[in-house]
Amino acid sequence: MYKKLSFSIILSMAVLIQGFLVLGWGVSRASAATTQCSDVAIPSGSVVTAVFTTSACGSGSNNTYTVSPATSGLATCAVAALPPGWVTTSIFNSSTCGTSTVGGNTKVLAVPAAGLAICTPGSSFPAGYVATSLYNSATCNASTPSGNTAVLAVPKAGLAICTPGYSFPAGYVATSLYNSATCNASTPSGNTAVLAVPKAGLAICNLAGPIPSGWTVASRYNSAQCGPSTVNGNTSVLQS
Repeated sequence: MYKKLSFSIILSMAVLIQGFLVLGWGVSRASAATTQCSDVAIPSGSVVTAVFTTSACGSGSNNTYTVSPATSGLATCAVAALPPGWVTTSIFNSSTCGTSTVGGNTKVLAVPAAGLAICTPGSSFPAGYVATSLYNSATCNASTPSGNTAVLAVPKAGLAICTPGYSFPAGYVATSLYNSATCNASTPSGNTAVLAVPKAGLAICNLAGPIPSGWTVASRYNSAQCGPSTVNGNTSVLQS
């Protein structure tokens, strides 16, 4: 009985002390927070918002978590994967999330939206979006060769998108491939592609992806607009 009472008191005090996030970063306070030992599975749709040590959860350090439902603007601890459908807009180290790491131990949540700058090391790239800019920013902590920050957009014809590390959007082809400073690190085939909707007679860049389903090739050749030349030609003309 005393052990159960002690556990309840310790964890209740921990919620009061640890359940508030660093407001100076412009993030929200944990809502509907609960406290659990770190070896307990995190509920679906929830995130860890604080990491600390209690005797109620054993002898190890950082053995206790504050857990809250995921909400936009919430600062979460990078001890667990984000729930599906969420991205990160800031990464930093905070004492709230325990031990500091090179990549940052804290991430700020957001819902994907066009124009939103997301941290690529801290997010799975959201379905239905493309990147129109890649760069390194202090907001997303540690720099990467391809850039730690991506600006989201909804794909459309004529849009120039960044290709490194991302799947080409379904239902589109590229009519131009080149390297641009907007998309950060150059690649042999070009880090930027201009989108188009497939149609008969359209010349598309082969290095951007396969011939779309339902289309065949009328001719192939090498062109300056589709990056480096290849043995079979870097450009295909579509026919239905």
